[in-house]
Amino acid sequence: MSNSSLKKFFIIILFFLIFIQAFLVKTSNRNEKIHIVFRMDDFSDNSNVKVEEKILEIFSTLSIPLIVGIVPFTINEKIEPINQEKIGLISKYKNVDFFTFALHGYTHKNNSLDRRFKYEFNYLPFDTQIKKLSEGKIFLESITERKIIVFIPPWNGYDSNTVSGMEKTGFKTISAGLRGLSINSTIDYLPLTTTIKELKEIFQEDHNIRIKDVIVVVNLHAYEFETIEDLNNVEKLLKDLKNNRKVQFLDYRSATFLNSQSFNLNKQFQYLLSLIPKFWGSSFGYHSFYLIPEKSVSFYEKCRFVLTIFNYIFSVFFISFLFFYYFLKKFLVFINLKALIFFVISIFIVFSILIFSNSRINSRGVTILLSLSGILSSLVLIMKTKK
Repeated sequence: MSNSSLKKFFIIILFFLIFIQAFLVKTSNRNEKIHIVFRMDDFSDNSNVKVEEKILEIFSTLSIPLIVGIVPFTINEKIEPINQEKIGLISKYKNVDFFTFALHGYTHKNNSLDRRFKYEFNYLPFDTQIKKLSEGKIFLESITERKIIVFIPPWNGYDSNTVSGMEKTGFKTISAGLRGLSINSTIDYLPLTTTIKELKEIFQEDHNIRIKDVIVVVNLHAYEFETIEDLNNVEKLLKDLKNNRKVQFLDYRSATFLNSQSFNLNKQFQYLLSLIPKFWGSSFGYHSFYLIPEKSVSFYEKCRFVLTIFNYIFSVFFISFLFFYYFLKKFLVFINLKALIFFVISIFIVFSILIFSNSRINSRGVTILLSLSGILSSLVLIMKTKK
């Protein structure tokens, strides 16, 4: 292929990439509603009762639904129920119908032997998990006078025994994280997607959101509020959200839960989104802070999302290829091509080992590998044309 033909080919590819990006930007915003679910964890003997009292008061006064994750027991010299002050606070709000009380573990004890991870329920025998779920559920039902059907595993850790045990003990929903597993069962999923601190940043920015009726599940803890000012700021944020016509708060009864198929769809969405930089996904309407209802994902939407990922992958590869192709051609006299190719291949292998040794590969690793692939391809083409 001659230099002029090659240049024409590069121009066509560049035009094609620009056309795709223009299309993706033009179609990036069609959202009508952002649904928000709030989940407060770690209501226990060890949490700050004054802060929790203020949080419950704020949500109650503003009539904003809240899922309250309660740790039913504590370990002193022996396992005991949570203290009377906490039980009294629960009793005060047990008739607020837009509050949902959930079981948040048993004692919130870390049973992990691995310093990298914490969990209470993972790897416990099936009978042990059923016992803990059942006893916690019965105790919470006695102090709330409600059916407890939501389970929040401590540190969002659970396994297949947990899900099966939930079915056996009358739970309907598990609220953990998006990295959790899903099995075929009657249990629904409501994984968290962001924190109360991140929520403020989300709504300060003017985000394009492509998918209709997305769900944002917000996690908060009493320990995040160290001062009165922190609580006042949250109250102001909630008031602002309440006045935002695009925002709708969901309680447990009106929330759109994910079945195992929808849960896996969202896991795939989040994983693919993690392979590209945050600014790239945001530019085209895709964000890691929301869940996608399965009904909103048409074949066209899947194609558009895949095109967003592909466009980034090909753009990084092509730009790296193009830049080094023309850059290196100017210095061919000073470069030993075979030695340089060997060097780039070695670097590529080293980075591949480093990146893929971590199963949670991210956008930085993908970008490095794509850039090295582009450089290597440009070197191979220069060598071929040189011959």
